[in-house]
Amino acid sequence: MIPYASFTYFGLLLYPVVPAVLLAIFLRRIWVWILIATLLMLTVQYWGTFNLWPPTLGQEIWLVLAYGPYQLVVASVFLLIRARIRSRLAFYVAVALGLLPLVVAKAQPYFAPSSLWGFLGISYATFRALDVIIPEGSIMMARYPAPMAAWSIFVPTVVETIVTSLASAMPEKIPAAHHALLGGSVVFFGIHPKSKRRFVVQSIEGGGWGGRPFEDGESATVSVCQGDVRNGSIEGIELKCPVLVRARALRRDSAGAGKFRGGLGIDMHVRNFVDGKWNFERANRKGCPAWGLWGGRPGESGGYYLRRPGESEYRAMHGSHKPVTANSEVIVRTGGGGGWGEPLERDPERVRWDVLEEFVSKEAAEEIYGVVLREDLSVDEAATRALRQRLKASPAKHARTAQA
Repeated sequence: MIPYASFTYFGLLLYPVVPAVLLAIFLRRIWVWILIATLLMLTVQYWGTFNLWPPTLGQEIWLVLAYGPYQLVVASVFLLIRARIRSRLAFYVAVALGLLPLVVAKAQPYFAPSSLWGFLGISYATFRALDVIIPEGSIMMARYPAPMAAWSIFVPTVVETIVTSLASAMPEKIPAAHHALLGGSVVFFGIHPKSKRRFVVQSIEGGGWGGRPFEDGESATVSVCQGDVRNGSIEGIELKCPVLVRARALRRDSAGAGKFRGGLGIDMHVRNFVDGKWNFERANRKGCPAWGLWGGRPGESGGYYLRRPGESEYRAMHGSHKPVTANSEVIVRTGGGGGWGEPLERDPERVRWDVLEEFVSKEAAEEIYGVVLREDLSVDEAATRALRQRLKASPAKHARTAQA
């Protein structure tokens, strides 16, 4: 569990904190409870990396466990000295020794960049090795007095570019690119027919993240720059505004193929019951979709699509304050994440489950992943081996098929 990353962690904190407060009020042997609670919280906090026999003594859990006894020794020696003599120097030395591990952790990037001491805290020294150069007149900095806008389009892509630049040095840690946009902004507004007051439907819909060196990317998740953004609940939207959310669903085949595929984008399908106006963002990243790594395929881009009453087809749209009539239908589409690794190396059983879950179509399973499924969707192992050999023998044709 990552400390302070979820409400669950804070809930668990109540278990040691509440009894500790009560013991402090009514009893004196509070240190026993604090010791037990600390050990329990360390176990919960570092359960994923907890190993009594790690390959090196530099594991995080050992540093945390060693920090407590170190402080106990420093405090005990100081108390022994103070019992014999009164010395300010001893006090200052004890304080300095107590702070020494934290000082080492903060200064660690200077002398041991690969050390695990840095997990105790990131300091300004961590970034001393970096120079941030943003030329004026670039997409990241307009020339004064020109204004800047749409930061949610550029910043995530820049972050993604920086992360991808490290892939050659750390191939086992760097994922493929994610959709890197604010997400599908659902914005429709008008006059409510009952209250006669203005209303606004607003929701931010997530997209797909890139496949990772060890697992598939996350689906329907907001971008790296929108960690504090949540989408609106369907029930809340329909309760307050005259619209119908016909679907909020993962979009099949939107993820970039790979040994570990990207996450899927979504289609948010909305019908408005009254006349109003829609905000349609421009379909960004059409020419630069979420890229794959090490042979992985790019994810699919998003966009906005409108079907007016009486029309049979959806048309791509962009622009703000676009008037629409009642019973128009809009699809807000978000992009998928890029794939990691060659699609032909993906476990056929994973492909089968993707087809069963409707994440990947049966056609894409065969044409891109080279997996042949029978009518009952079981894997035809012999046909799969033969098809993958043919696809590997003609990589150019396979790449064109995947791109299509």
